[in-house]
Amino acid sequence: MARRKFREERSKFHGTKQVLQDLNIPAHATLHDLDVSLPGSSASGYVLFWNSATFIHSNDISPPIYAPEDGTIDVVYASLPDVAVADIEFDVYLNGSTIFTAPGTRPKILTGNTFSADAIPVVTDVTARDAFEVQILDSGGNYGRAMVYIVIK
Repeated sequence: MARRKFREERSKFHGTKQVLQDLNIPAHATLHDLDVSLPGSSASGYVLFWNSATFIHSNDISPPIYAPEDGTIDVVYASLPDVAVADIEFDVYLNGSTIFTAPGTRPKILTGNTFSADAIPVVTDVTARDAFEVQILDSGGNYGRAMVYIVIK
């Protein structure tokens, strides 16, 4: 049992190490060492992201994700590892309340895509230690790990 756990942890570490290498981020970097600039975004700050369970279901909700610093939400978007077989829609909550006031403005990956359009929230002010939660409103029968990115500048 211990050997299996070690292999799982080692695999997670090597996966994270590869992502850091792909992004040209030193493994010892801290939040303050990073200057995030994402395509399609004017953000310079940090990104909070949520990775769903392997099997996604409508109404799945994340555990709280805490903001490490004050900032302003620039954009929210989502991705899937494979092409969406049906539309999949997400909502993001800040301290228990949605940051999107109209359903049509939430991040949504349309059938045949792997990425959502940028979703611009109405609520944008973030204070250090604010809690975010991500909810899959409609999974659309999609599979794989959904990712939601909250870009804060």
